[in-house]
Amino acid sequence: MTQLTPSNRRSLMVMVMAALLFAAVNQTMIGTLSPRISMEWDRIRDMNDLFNVFQLFCAVATALSGSLSDRIGRKPLLIVGISVLMLGTLLCGLSASMDQLILFRALQGCGVGILIATSFAVVGDLFAPRERGTWLGILTSVYGAASLIGPVLGGLIADRASWRWAFFVSLPIGLIALAFITGRYPSSPRTNRSPFDYKGALSLTIFLSALLLAISHSGSGSQFPASLIIGLYALSAGCAIWFWAICRSNPNAIVPTGLFRNREYALSCLVGFTTSVSMFGVMLYLPFYVQQVLGSSASQSGLVMVALSISLSLSNASSGWLLARKGTLRPVAFSGLIVMLVGNVLLTFMDMQTDILQASSYSVVYGFGLGIVLSVYALMAQNTVARSIVGSATATYQLTRQLGAAIGIAVMGYAFESRLANRSSALTDTPNALHNSIEIVCQIGIAATLIALILSLFIRQPAIKKEEHTIVDPVVRYRKSES
Repeated sequence: MTQLTPSNRRSLMVMVMAALLFAAVNQTMIGTLSPRISMEWDRIRDMNDLFNVFQLFCAVATALSGSLSDRIGRKPLLIVGISVLMLGTLLCGLSASMDQLILFRALQGCGVGILIATSFAVVGDLFAPRERGTWLGILTSVYGAASLIGPVLGGLIADRASWRWAFFVSLPIGLIALAFITGRYPSSPRTNRSPFDYKGALSLTIFLSALLLAISHSGSGSQFPASLIIGLYALSAGCAIWFWAICRSNPNAIVPTGLFRNREYALSCLVGFTTSVSMFGVMLYLPFYVQQVLGSSASQSGLVMVALSISLSLSNASSGWLLARKGTLRPVAFSGLIVMLVGNVLLTFMDMQTDILQASSYSVVYGFGLGIVLSVYALMAQNTVARSIVGSATATYQLTRQLGAAIGIAVMGYAFESRLANRSSALTDTPNALHNSIEIVCQIGIAATLIALILSLFIRQPAIKKEEHTIVDPVVRYRKSES
């Protein structure tokens, strides 16, 4: 890919953006659909499972696909990711029960995880560090554009037709992306020819599955016996230790532990984890609040999310442009977290008298800060590694974000259901009870953003260099010291 002209590179990025658009639409539209789906099947307390299962499989797929794409190239992974997502999306629309829909959401999560890791790794292949800020901002803006399309599309369809059509109408985007990638994307070279870490893949999958099952089914209202919950936590802890031991002993591990010897990379991953807790809490519970507490339609809740998405896209683009011109990461990153925290606090002021305009204005503030954070910390993560492990490094960063989303949603769901269960049966599921229960979710989001802000104070990131991969690769240094 080093011989490609600037025009060729831009064309490739258009193809990748089409694939990411398809993935993001299917991820974001569920926010406005889930209240309608859960009410239709009278499974409001299972609404979180639509997100938990998706994020679990998305996290696992993100981790595995980054390592695989370094070994077999980006193109095969892009094709597989789009194909798996298309199949999962079709089956979601055909679901006959909540349980089936949750199962097929897992398949969607696999496809989205593959596309997220591979799409962002492509930026590291095609562009020098100073150019990446602009393109990561553009790529993240595509996610913002999908956040515009997804909630509105889901809301309009839920109000005027069956929610199933929201899944069906997104399939043409996938077909177009698949045709472009298959026909025009060149075969990329393998940047890593070492064996794939199958033991690491197995231990990571069991660790995440057991942990999220245990968190999401804890509490007095759970159908799981206490002994099973304890067993799941024990299994998760054991597999986490096993996975970490594999990563430390295997130089070709899915998650190279040498990456975390770099201060900026490790802190970027931690910030990505904590901000994702806040981000996905807002993505899930803000549309739910607008529909179930404020009594607005699915379309109106979609408009609130559109306001957030427009703000996110604008801040993505402006921060990418600013980074390309100034080359200074830390001040931009810190300001983004400050704005994001202010938005978090403003959202807690919502009550049953809040109107749509006021809710939208709060979401605009939150989205502006979030857009800056998403692009800047992705650039920080990529700016510390060599080309040979860009896929693994990008996937590891995205994995920490997906873990933050999955664990955050599980914890918020547990807190929400526990607070709701403590209300009297006469008040359960009424707007007042739901409002009081969502308060704890807002508090968790504020705490997560505040932790991210504190972590960012310890980042000492230098200016972005114009040269390609000028920063010493910590994994290479780690492997040399082991030999």
